[in-house]
Amino acid sequence: MKPAPQDSTAPSASPNWCATCGHAGALGALARALVAMRLPEERLVCVSGPGCAGKLPRGMRGYRLEVPAGLTLTVAAGLAMQRRDLSVVAIAGDMEARTAGLLALHAVGKRGPKLLYLILDNGIAAQSAGSFSEALPVAGAGCLELCIQANFAFVASGIAADTESAATFIREAMEFEGSAAVVLRSACTTFHDEGSDLAMRASMQAVPREHPADDALGALSLARRSDVVWSGVLLKRRRS
Repeated sequence: MKPAPQDSTAPSASPNWCATCGHAGALGALARALVAMRLPEERLVCVSGPGCAGKLPRGMRGYRLEVPAGLTLTVAAGLAMQRRDLSVVAIAGDMEARTAGLLALHAVGKRGPKLLYLILDNGIAAQSAGSFSEALPVAGAGCLELCIQANFAFVASGIAADTESAATFIREAMEFEGSAAVVLRSACTTFHDEGSDLAMRASMQAVPREHPADDALGALSLARRSDVVWSGVLLKRRRS
């Protein structure tokens, strides 16, 4: 198969997000990673559910599936296991990842199919009048912590506004042989005044160089730091 033109997986349209939505940075980062990989658009499948995060694939070339809430990761995993010639990206917001998609998270982590779970974490459920996702019963466990606990073999973190770094993490995750999760903190200034890109950058820190990438307990300890937005790969290990 011949490689696709360099711009073949670049955004084809703009989803109807708010003008200041941080998810636009995630869209740019994903497109940038796919261009660097020179992935033919016919080998890309994006699966997403409802909500603001679910609109991201509408700006991508390639195939896309929009599914009901809670089925994003389930459908993506089934597709990845049946069609290993495809690059499958499951895209969800933090609300879905912490609620309806939680059971699938552990099942996928156990099976370990090759896919990318891209979580856009803005702390907001904008489709339900801007309620805070931190108010959920599982608020004590953030998206990073949940992915590590679910036994994902690759887990990275960053902010959507830092598209260059985010694109690097996304590419590494998509090339990883196993289940990979990338959690990008994203700004929602429409409903969350304190959730701006500047505020996130102020609390962003690079993952410590001395942190062993295969140390799951160490990664869990880092993920539980609520005062820091980590930028880098927290966990990368071979499945036993």
